[in-house]
Formats: sequence, structure tokens, C-alpha cells
Amino acid sequence: MALRNLNWKSRLLDNRWRVLVLLLIVGYFVVLDQKVKVRPDHAFLALFVVVLVLRQTKKFLRDWCPFIGAWVVYDLMRGIADDLRSRVCVEGLYELERKLFGWLTHGEVPPIYSLTWQANHEGSFIKRFLDNMSSTCYAMHMGAPLIVGWVLWHTTQNRRMYYKFVLCFTLLNILGFSTYIALPTAPPWYVAEYGFAQPPAEFKGHGAGSLINFDKEIGYPLFETIYGRMNPNRFAAFPSLHAAYSLFVCVFVLRRYGKKGMAIILYPLGMSIGAVYLVHHYILDLLAGYAYVGVALWLGERVIYPRLFGNWERRRELGGAK
Repeated sequence: MALRNLNWKSRLLDNRWRVLVLLLIVGYFVVLDQKVKVRPDHAFLALFVVVLVLRQTKKFLRDWCPFIGAWVVYDLMRGIADDLRSRVCVEGLYELERKLFGWLTHGEVPPIYSLTWQANHEGSFIKRFLDNMSSTCYAMHMGAPLIVGWVLWHTTQNRRMYYKFVLCFTLLNILGFSTYIALPTAPPWYVAEYGFAQPPAEFKGHGAGSLINFDKEIGYPLFETIYGRMNPNRFAAFPSLHAAYSLFVCVFVLRRYGKKGMAIILYPLGMSIGAVYLVHHYILDLLAGYAYVGVALWLGERVIYPRLFGNWERRRELGGAK
């Protein structure tokens, strides 16, 4: 009995330690995102310091390399999609959006109509709510997948689900990045500011759009700095990885926690509304992002995962582990 109580207390302290580490990481990413914006080197170094303390360095480097590598590639791709192709898709997606969804907004494409709506509701409660909600969801774009990955890998120690998560996330990024290179697409804010003209070689548009409203709210040029000085990928609108990441995170949180995690549904919902409201994406961009999540999950879990982890899965099942 004494040994059983000792084991129970040991597991309780171990779980408390994991939750404490998770909360510290979440706090770090929230503060970092609000001040200077999370970059892959920040994330890697922060998590690496943690695993040094936890003495899990070898496992971390092995399990997180694809995750961090995909993020580094994303960061290195900023601003080059339009340089690799002679033309950027500007008018085609706009016209298709207008034909499919213009009926929702009096014949105008929804994100461009958002500008008119915002001008007509300046200073209202609903506009301030949408500004803050959309900007908060956008600020979680990079941090949310990292946090969920850490929950699966360390806090719940569900390595089976973590490997599926990181594999499908890597495939999602490969699909998205490949599309950006093959078909660089102008976001709706570009059409609102510059029309259908092809961007000149020296184009340095900031692309912050309505996110600047949030900067005014907090009194700090957060998003203006990010989009104006950090060389964002200006022509990577289709598909929307903002929508894709948020849905992807939602899927795995619901898989892990079921009904207890139902509140996570608000995240992709808020991100999708915000992407259109902030004039960063067409509805078509969002739908493409959702479709890419489906393809990545099917390809990763049904095709690639069994081939890469089949033997490992059988050994785990024989051992009764997660």
C-alpha cells in the first residue's frame, strides 16, 4: 500500500511539472508574439533550453526536427514566391470570388466589402470586437501548432498522436509552400490598394491591412512592424495557411480531449472570420486551406505513417504504451 501511494504521489508531481512547463512555454510565446513576433529560432532555442532541463535533448532533436525545419523553410520563403514566377495571380481569384460569393455582399467580394463595412462602423463596439478578435487569432498563428505539439509530445506524452501531428503538419506545409511557388497569388488588400496591376520589382507593400486597427487599440505598431519591416510573404494568399493551421490544431485538440476540448472550435472560426475581415484572404483561400488539411491528414495517416511507423506501432501495442 505504501509503495502504491508513493507511485501515485510521484505521478502527480510529474504531471504537475509537465503542466507547469507547458504554462511557462505558453506564457513565453504569448509575450514574444505580442512584442517582437515568434520566429523559428526563438521557438527552437526556447524549447531546446527546456529539454536541456528535462534531460530529453536527444529525443527532442529527433522528434522536433521536421517541425522546426518546416518553420525555418516557411520563414526563408518570405517574399520570394513572387520572385520565382514572372506573374502574380491578381484578377483571376478576385473575379472567381465575386462570382461565387458576391451575392453575400451586394455584388462585391466579401473581403473588399469589409473595408466599406469597417468605414461605416468606425468606433462601434462590434468593430472593436472584430478588430481585437481577429488580431488575437492572427497572433496565435505560429504559436498554436507549437503549443499543441508540445502538449502531445511532453505534457500528455502521447507520442503516437504527436508523430501523426508532426508528419501531417509537415505535409501541410509542403503542399502550401509548393502552391505558393507554383501560383503566387495577391491577397485582397493588394487589389484594394493597387488594383489589378502586376506588382513592380521594387514593390514593398506592408500588407498589414486592418491589423493596424489593433495596433491603434494597444498603442504599439506591432503588426505594422511585422508586415512592414520583416519582409512577409506578400503573395502567398492561396491557400490560406492561417485557416489551415487553425483547423489542423482544432482537429488534433478534439482528437486528444474530445468534448472537453470543444472550446477550440472558436479558434478556426475566429481565424476564418478574421482572415476575410482583415482583407488578407478570400473565402476561396480559406476553402483551399481546409481542403489542404484534409489532403495532408489522409496522405499522412493513411499512406505515409503506416510505412514509416508500422513496426514501431506494433512494438508499442505489444508493450501497451501510447
